[in-house]
Amino acid sequence: MSDAMQIAQQRRKTYLSAIAQKEAEIAEMNEMIADLDSFIEFGDALLGKDPEKVSETPRPALAETPAAASDPDPDDEWETDTPQQNIARVISQRVG
Repeated sequence: MSDAMQIAQQRRKTYLSAIAQKEAEIAEMNEMIADLDSFIEFGDALLGKDPEKVSETPRPALAETPAAASDPDPDDEWETDTPQQNIARVISQRVG
């Protein structure tokens, strides 16, 4: 069971780092879109067109992630218990 827990913890870390990487890519793309919007407005002004504000395309909101998601919480009782205590806690919560 401890092997499965270690694998789950490693996957969680991997997923969190992948999310952080994707969010960084999204932020970079948003900056590129802002640059293109500015260029389009400038080009319209040079061509004598009425500078129209480039329509904002709705972007999906980013999911909220905890600030310290990659760092374990020092008050988290799951990190300090033995695997047997963790299993006993889960079973007792399920049974009631």
